[in-house]
Amino acid sequence: MALNDALGSLGIEAKPKKAKSKKKELPAYTNKALDKPITKFLAGLKAKKDGEAKMATAHAEIADTAEEFRIEASRQKGEAQASITINGKIRFTQQGKYSNIDPEQIGEIEEEFGDDVSQYIAVKSGVAVKSEVLGNKEKLQELIEAVGQDRFNDFFEITKSYAVQPMLHEKLSVDEKFLEEHGHLLESGILKRNKPTVVPA
Repeated sequence: MALNDALGSLGIEAKPKKAKSKKKELPAYTNKALDKPITKFLAGLKAKKDGEAKMATAHAEIADTAEEFRIEASRQKGEAQASITINGKIRFTQQGKYSNIDPEQIGEIEEEFGDDVSQYIAVKSGVAVKSEVLGNKEKLQELIEAVGQDRFNDFFEITKSYAVQPMLHEKLSVDEKFLEEHGHLLESGILKRNKPTVVPA
């Protein structure tokens, strides 16, 4: 008896097999100048520890040119593209992830974007119990029993962090004029993107 018939006799309807989802086609670029660093990079992967220095050099050579291609692909598609393939051999990925901005540099960011700053930077505030309070049972007890507004600062410290919004990465990837005007924030290190990845395609 076929499996579907057996299931049917038990009142169980066989679920049709799901069609395999097609692999997403990535924008593809060819640049003969990258053949040598790509070969070095792939050889470094095979050599593991012995190839780490070669890989790091090759990674840097590949990343600059690959980022230009990723931005070109993003502009063509009208939205930020995370990954592209290069020479049919490697996949380059630059996610829209950034380190938090140094609070000492937030003034420069606010001046840069003016009234639009909230579109590009999220302010995250937090309140934490000071470590010296956590380590003192008497102070903790006092905190639990009665914390008045006038004594708030004795027990808590307020923290602020500044995180890059997805919109900023989108604009830096897609909008040529925006990148020309604000790209210096990446070059100066005020905006720090996570390191891109390079892996075999």
